[in-house]
Amino acid sequence: MSNFLSLSHRPATLAGRQRYGMISRFPQANSMDEAIYIQAMKNWILLSWVVILFVAQACHTEADIYSPSNTFYQQQEDSVLVALFNQTIQTDVLWRFRRPPLPVGLSHDSVSQAYAASLHKPITLDIIEEFGFPLRLGVLCFDCPDEEQKRNARKEAFKIMQEHHLDSAFFPLLMQMWDKKDSLNTVRKGPCKAMQYYAKRPIRLVPLPLLDSKGKYDFIRFSRVGFNKFFDKGVFQMTYSDLGGGRVSLYCVEKRHHKWTITARQSVDNWYY
Repeated sequence: MSNFLSLSHRPATLAGRQRYGMISRFPQANSMDEAIYIQAMKNWILLSWVVILFVAQACHTEADIYSPSNTFYQQQEDSVLVALFNQTIQTDVLWRFRRPPLPVGLSHDSVSQAYAASLHKPITLDIIEEFGFPLRLGVLCFDCPDEEQKRNARKEAFKIMQEHHLDSAFFPLLMQMWDKKDSLNTVRKGPCKAMQYYAKRPIRLVPLPLLDSKGKYDFIRFSRVGFNKFFDKGVFQMTYSDLGGGRVSLYCVEKRHHKWTITARQSVDNWYY
C-alpha cells in the first residue's frame, strides 16, 4: 500500500509542506490493520485542523459584530434611531413648542386664520450629525473615582429597572454606561439624512456638523445605541438643548414582532440657563 502523499504528490505550498511534514512523521505501517489505523489518524488530524480554523473564524466574525465600528452593528443602530426618533422628539422636544389654545370668539376673523396658520408652521431643529456614546449613567461626577461612579451607576440602574419593571436583560446594558472610557468611545455620523426625510410635521430637521455647533444652544443630539448579544434590546440617549436649558433622556428599547418599541424612558439630566 502506497504511503499517503507520496513524494510525487507532495504539496508545493509552504503551508501544505508543513502539514505534510506533520503527517509524514507518523510511523510506517507494518500490517494492513496498522496502515488503515494510521490513514484514519491522518484524516482525523486534517479534519481537526479544518474544524479548528472554521471555529476560530466563526468566533472572530461573531466578536466583530459587537464592535461599534462593524457595519452590521451600525445598521442595527440606524434601524433603531430611524424607527423611534419621531417618538422621542414628540416626547422630549415638542412640549416646549406647545401653543396656547385658540382664543374664544376668534373663529372666523383674520386673527384666528393667522393663528391657525401658525399651527402648521415648521419647527426647525438642528440635529448634530455625529452620534456619540451615551453620557455616563448615575451622578455625572467627572472627578469621582471609578468605584464610586460604578456604585452610583448601579443604584441608578436598579432604580430604572424597578420603576419601569424592565426585563433583567437591560441591567447589564445600563451598567455598560458607567465607565468613563465608554463616554470617549468612537463617534460616527448618524442616519441624519433618513431622519430628515422621515421627520413628521411640524418638525423639520437640519443636519449640523459637531464642529459648527460650538456656541449654539438650539440642537438635538442622539447617542449611539448599546445592544445585547441578540440585538433585540438596546439603550440610547437623546439630548435636547435650547436657550432656556436642556435635558438628557435615556430610552430602553426592545424589538417586538420585528418592530422596535420604547420600553422605558428616564430623564437622567436637566439644566437651565
